[in-house]
Amino acid sequence: MKITIKGFITSKKSELYSDCADNYAFNRQHNMFAISDGVSKSFFPKIWSDILVNKYVEQNNWKDEDFIIECQKEWQNKIDKIVNQPEVKYYTRNAYIKKNPALATFVGLQFIESEEKWVAHAQGDSFLFFIPKGSTEIGIKLSSKPEPIEFDNYPDYLSSIAIHSHKGERKSVRGEIKEGTFYLMTDALAEWFLQNTEQVTHKLSNVQNQEQFLVTIEDERKANRLNDDDSAILIINITDDRKKEITYSEIEIVLLSDIIVKQEEEIEESKKREISSTENSKKVSADENETEENLVKKDDSNEVIVLSNEKISQKKLTEEKPIQENEGKIQKVDDINTSKEKYISSKNPDMDIKLESKKEGLIASHFNVVKKLFKGKQKEEENAKTVLENKSDAESNEPAKQNSDGIEKTGEKPKKFETTIEENSNLQNDKAKKLGEEKFAEETKNDIQKIETEKVEPQELPKVDSKAKKIIDNF
Repeated sequence: MKITIKGFITSKKSELYSDCADNYAFNRQHNMFAISDGVSKSFFPKIWSDILVNKYVEQNNWKDEDFIIECQKEWQNKIDKIVNQPEVKYYTRNAYIKKNPALATFVGLQFIESEEKWVAHAQGDSFLFFIPKGSTEIGIKLSSKPEPIEFDNYPDYLSSIAIHSHKGERKSVRGEIKEGTFYLMTDALAEWFLQNTEQVTHKLSNVQNQEQFLVTIEDERKANRLNDDDSAILIINITDDRKKEITYSEIEIVLLSDIIVKQEEEIEESKKREISSTENSKKVSADENETEENLVKKDDSNEVIVLSNEKISQKKLTEEKPIQENEGKIQKVDDINTSKEKYISSKNPDMDIKLESKKEGLIASHFNVVKKLFKGKQKEEENAKTVLENKSDAESNEPAKQNSDGIEKTGEKPKKFETTIEENSNLQNDKAKKLGEEKFAEETKNDIQKIETEKVEPQELPKVDSKAKKIIDNF
């Protein structure tokens, strides 16, 4: 007989491999295989399930009572060492004092080469299934759960402390070694397997390594066909090679201890990368803050000069000060020149005569401009009046017409006592013209009087407006 073995295991989705309470083991010398599921709410169930599977495959001829007693002793020794450590939590110590036990389900399988037979034991909701070669139906099904099978949180179990005893009765089955496949699996996978055996066996036959197993488990969990629980499976395929001896042609077993170590290394490496990334982020942030507080400038020799905000403000004030001083000096020179011109004018009679004539000429020029504007406006109004009169005469020459009521339209001009829109407009324009002329004459008279009476000492003369200065200079 030729045997191939595949074994895969995973934890709950939200937990680490180190939290997984499922375990399996095998021994080629003794042709023994075992799988166990620790009950999560019990006291150190992971250690208990690990002891059960490894103790089972170590010896060839275990008696049931001896096997359990040896497992309980080993578990107790390990727990004693854990609890006596100084950093142990108080609730762990309290559970230890109360003698709380660890609980686990169990399935064991052994091939007896000399007899060409096999024997299996089971307690709890972990299962053994056998599907004969060429069949898609379960040939043998073993667990201590009664029919009809229902999965819940209260399975049968083996206890780590004798005084608490075990729950349920251990079941055993024997048979002849035949071609086919044995499946040893914990409760979540067993429930999935029983729901659709043909489809599940096909999927499991395509799983060749741990990575493919994890992908399959994740897909089935997402599809709600598989409960999110610790999951372990041993697949043992038997092929008849016409030899009595049992040989092993292929073994693909993932040990829980190995994947725990690998995951811890990955976590440690991830922490190092995170710390490095954090340090780099802090360094970049510090550099950015330093850049914001300082500005970089290059001088003529291309040397980099770092100026702080305070120094830049001082430099800006230093550059603006000469400009302000120059503006003040220019204004002062303008004031002095203006005063000088006024002083010279007051001391020189000929200059007064020239200024007088310039002012009179400026007034006359201003008056002529206004006069031309009024004449232009008057001419436009006369042209508009002529157009309206011509239109009126044309309408009076047209023959009389009848309206809708048969009354003739005579085309008569309005009566003399009726004021037309045109006449009102002319009156308003004449009135505005007269008021404008009167106002202009009055303003001109005031300007002339002001010029004649304006004789002031040089130091009391008002400042000459820059525009007036330019007009005078042009003269």
